[in-house]
Amino acid sequence: MRFPLSALADVRLGYPFRTRVTPETQGETALVQLADLNGGVLDASSLVRVRLARIREHFALRPGDILFRARSQMHDATYVDDLTPGPGVVRVVAAAPILVLRVRPPHGRAGGLPDGVAGLDARYLHWLLNHPQTQAVLRTQSTGHNAEIL
Repeated sequence: MRFPLSALADVRLGYPFRTRVTPETQGETALVQLADLNGGVLDASSLVRVRLARIREHFALRPGDILFRARSQMHDATYVDDLTPGPGVVRVVAAAPILVLRVRPPHGRAGGLPDGVAGLDARYLHWLLNHPQTQAVLRTQSTGHNAEIL
């Protein structure tokens, strides 16, 4: 069976900063930027901290989320396993243009997976997105010269 990615996972853009990101050592939010993505597992201990006055809760990352580079020469996925960035940090968010993929709950629950899909492990989706054949297909779908966009 074939399903679009949006049927298997919620896909949303990271937090859209209107200005340049200003690091603050006492900031309550840890920020994932493109440079923090490695195609493997996110290391939350080395993230930049920022101060965000108000932010919608849906921007906060959770274990099991997948971070995907939508604008880059590489379109790899990084798995969010552990979110322990340090004391004083309330939440971890990804900056735009990173896409955050959150696997839908099992079939039968509100907003769940489509009929015919019993369940989906986020680690499998992470592996599949980074598979060489998937990467080759993604390269054919990207546009642009210096900063390719999917």
